[in-house]
Amino acid sequence: MIRLLTGVAVAAMAALVTTTVKAADVQPIVVPAAPPVVVSVPVPVFDWAGFYAGPIVAIFEPFDSRSLGLGGVAGFNVARGNLVAGAELDVYALFFNGIGGGHTNLEVIGRGRIGTALGAENRLLVYGAAGAGLYRSLVGLPDQGLFAHFAIGTEYALGSRVSLRAETSTYHYPSCFFPCTDLQFTGGVLFHFGG
Repeated sequence: MIRLLTGVAVAAMAALVTTTVKAADVQPIVVPAAPPVVVSVPVPVFDWAGFYAGPIVAIFEPFDSRSLGLGGVAGFNVARGNLVAGAELDVYALFFNGIGGGHTNLEVIGRGRIGTALGAENRLLVYGAAGAGLYRSLVGLPDQGLFAHFAIGTEYALGSRVSLRAETSTYHYPSCFFPCTDLQFTGGVLFHFGG
């Protein structure tokens, strides 16, 4: 019986060693790692299309006197890619030689503009504008007439619905008997109402 038990023990050991050797000879199964998941977050792009309006302040330099302009602007843009085009109406009260210091004109300007939105988020708009306007004296010298209006400017979007405007423009008066050109610098805050 001891022989039998010894034989069983030797056979069990041989089976265990054989199994261990077979397990060591097997190549491990390699599971390839999953590729990293890349999540792209869309960059918010400012939408210049739609209606906008806001207050504007102007420093106006006619011939030899300085004036201050207070008013508002309202307009509508369409946008295709980075191209932005639109029309707007500006209304100013111009106080020549300061408020109460001379005469006051009312100006209404209708104009078209075209520009391009720049930057990764289209937050900077660079544009040119052209149009015509009508001025009329309210206080002081009685005067009225038409003029041509040309401008270049920029707007920068602060958030999703507000932009700051800086612009320089020229006025050309055909009623003058010599070339009459005035220069104006304008700044404003515009509120956008979407397309």
